Amino acid sequence: MSFSNEPFFQRLVTFANGPPRVIISDDISGIRVTYRQLISGVLRFRQLLQQRLPQTALDSNKMLREPIGIGILAPASVEFVVAFLAVLSLGGIIVPLSTAESAEATWDRIAKSKAACVVYSPQQAELMWFIRRRAILTNDQEIQSIAISAHAGNIPTDLQFTTDQPTHFPSTRTALLLFTSGTMGPPKGVLHSRQFFNADVDPIGTEADALLFTRAAGYIGSIRLMVNMLLRGIRIELWPYLVDADMIWERLRQGGITVLHLLPTIWRKLMLVYRDKLSMLPSIEREEYCAGVRQLREATAGGQVMLQEVKTFWQDMLGGRCVTIIYGGTEMGISPFKALGEDSLMEPWVEPLHDLTCVYRYLDNPKATCNAFDDEGFFRTGDIVRYNGSVYEIEGRVECDCEYSEKFPSLFLGCLQANPPCACIVIPTFGGRVSAPKINKALLELPQVAEGHIFAVPDPKYVNHIAALVRLQADAIDFQNRGTLSLAALRRDLAHSLTEHELPTLLRLVGDGEEIPQGVSGKLMYQKAREQFFPPDSVALPEVEAWVMV
Repeated sequence: MSFSNEPFFQRLVTFANGPPRVIISDDISGIRVTYRQLISGVLRFRQLLQQRLPQTALDSNKMLREPIGIGILAPASVEFVVAFLAVLSLGGIIVPLSTAESAEATWDRIAKSKAACVVYSPQQAELMWFIRRRAILTNDQEIQSIAISAHAGNIPTDLQFTTDQPTHFPSTRTALLLFTSGTMGPPKGVLHSRQFFNADVDPIGTEADALLFTRAAGYIGSIRLMVNMLLRGIRIELWPYLVDADMIWERLRQGGITVLHLLPTIWRKLMLVYRDKLSMLPSIEREEYCAGVRQLREATAGGQVMLQEVKTFWQDMLGGRCVTIIYGGTEMGISPFKALGEDSLMEPWVEPLHDLTCVYRYLDNPKATCNAFDDEGFFRTGDIVRYNGSVYEIEGRVECDCEYSEKFPSLFLGCLQANPPCACIVIPTFGGRVSAPKINKALLELPQVAEGHIFAVPDPKYVNHIAALVRLQADAIDFQNRGTLSLAALRRDLAHSLTEHELPTLLRLVGDGEEIPQGVSGKLMYQKAREQFFPPDSVALPEVEAWVMV
């Protein structure tokens, strides 16, 4: 009943040996798991892994001699957390696998990670069967698979868990493999060491605290949230991934949620639901929703830049408090940069840091690993920043096939990533270079726009078209004519905040039932979206309206 003597497991064991405390709940299935039940389930499943893995891979203490990858095919669930902790305690490399991808794509990641086996939740048995079949057809290879059992069994009341396991795992030992979101191209494998789990976290919460967890399990933001909550004693309330804004509002109305972390796009959708629906309710009923929001002690956003309008709205809803903006990336450790209080209302900024818990190395890419850090130990994130005399203001990302002006120097900050709503930052055009985030911000501020993205579409005449992809608000759509927004009207509305050469020259409205490609993490798949909506010669498509330069 022992774990390795590391800060992470020391904290978990302390909680498990203390008074009963629920750490995971699933109100849809009625599951409530205490630390004691969780840790007991971890040990039981670890024992199963020790029986099923090759005995030559284990040392005399039944721990892995060398770190080997073990895939975890499970959604955000008790099974995922049990498997996650069991693999970590065994000395293996955690390889989260998406349950939303095809068997072919999942097998590709398994093969790249060289995982020794895959553990899966019972609900994913059919997908696991297709993955095994894909492995045989592709590589004539059998892949070992083990069903996850999260059952804790009967736990003696006097049982004490310890951290005196004889096998010592150095903090530099590889422990986690995550793939980047793939918004700008093929996902990269990022390897983290065990230090990822042993970094300092925020103070311990109360037993009344609860996080509403609505994300996919296998991405950096999700892993960071789970680990942080486990270490702080804050209950993780699991909800279906990517529930809509109405469902989140209804859960907040019920009360009891004190921690909420969402993508800025989801915060914006919540704002729109409030303005369009909830604000029209009788005051007594509307106050139930507002009271639920005021119970939030920690409201955070990350993964994208949040619009100023959205920041200000939530500051009002939170009684003057601000949503904390988190800047991080797959390469970053458990403690990301945060903009707190009034700082979160400003444009993104940070001071350069180093010696943080960053990427250990890239999977099978020694050149990328070598290039990730400069000679002084600073991590190159690929963010464009501008120094204003006291702090560095984030302009955006350089990971794009567009060109960049020397007036936007590429300064690389310690473990920082602030992905803007549009992935291409500086677009060279016939009239000069323009900032895509600035145009995207102006686009989203238009009342008739529900969703909008800016793309660079190559053109021999314009150098690049500024292409706007727009989904209209429901009340702004004329279903007979597919929409009421023309390119001329869009340019006229944007002319109040943009210069002439910043105005879009292509417009495509998202049709009823059309979906804009998003990764499992909820981010825009920039390249795929551009290929789908603005392919080569898209100017000739009937769905695309082009501006004729006079």
